[in-house]
Amino acid sequence: MSDTNVQFIPQFLDAIKTLANEKGQFFFPQAIADQNNPKYEPYTDNSVWNLGTMSSGGTTLQDTMNAVCTGGMPVVPPFDDFDCFGIAFNATPGQFPNIVLGQKGTQKSPVVLQGLSNIFVTDMQVSDPAVGSHFTAAANVGHWPAGTVTNMPSQLTIMADYTMNQQCTASSPCKGQSSGGLQITGQITVTFPTTLVVTANATISTTSTPDPNAFINGTPMTIAAQATSLQFVIADSELANITIVATVEEPFVNKPGVSEQTRKTFEANINFIFAQTYAKQQLLAQLNQFLCSPSTLSDFTKLITEKLNELLTDTIFGA
Repeated sequence: MSDTNVQFIPQFLDAIKTLANEKGQFFFPQAIADQNNPKYEPYTDNSVWNLGTMSSGGTTLQDTMNAVCTGGMPVVPPFDDFDCFGIAFNATPGQFPNIVLGQKGTQKSPVVLQGLSNIFVTDMQVSDPAVGSHFTAAANVGHWPAGTVTNMPSQLTIMADYTMNQQCTASSPCKGQSSGGLQITGQITVTFPTTLVVTANATISTTSTPDPNAFINGTPMTIAAQATSLQFVIADSELANITIVATVEEPFVNKPGVSEQTRKTFEANINFIFAQTYAKQQLLAQLNQFLCSPSTLSDFTKLITEKLNELLTDTIFGA
């Protein structure tokens, strides 16, 4: 490491603490909230989040899907005729539901994230500093508890349309067919617990100068950050604290004669599916896939670089 950085890094790490000062001009959550193109609070993602096939859950999930097929069929092709009512239906053996967010049937819709701004740097450590003017920093990032900061979202929330597809089999043929696809659509709200931990890594480089007294004399130094990872982490024991609430439109929307009790029972079964550990793991995986996408890391790189350079100018070299 250069002599310049030997002197610079301790002061730099100390200055980082001002990013968590909600009353200061370098408050990092505010920088995230003020981000535009794209806007991060709330953030709208137009890509489809594919949770895949709910491949775990065993007998209980199979029984639930049997109930879903019973409650939802026959209301979609090929069982959309009153002549088919009264036939028993079960989930096709070995075929579990496939779920996507950001899509209602064939119509795409945005996935909306609220609370992404509620992260603040609690500490930063330099690890394996390279020779010269480059070093790698990892940040511990925390969440503000509810009510701590005015107008700050207390938790991370995802809101989206969803589509769930399930194959169902009739106990006897109807209209000459014995199986069909049941498509379920509705809205979903996912709330992550405040125990969610954020990890972030960045490669930071500073301008080097041949003058060994440049730092001591207060010669302005610039910094460049490259965000290399941003990830939400939650312990397996906390997965149960992820709250998922799903409502159902299809297959009951515009279908007269369906009792409210039938709808509620059906909805309870759908929520049971979303409550499975596998579904929550897949939601977290999709969230982190978005956060570690090149476009997201590029936006955070720009934010971090701008904010750190403002910080250097004001706190270390003097405004």
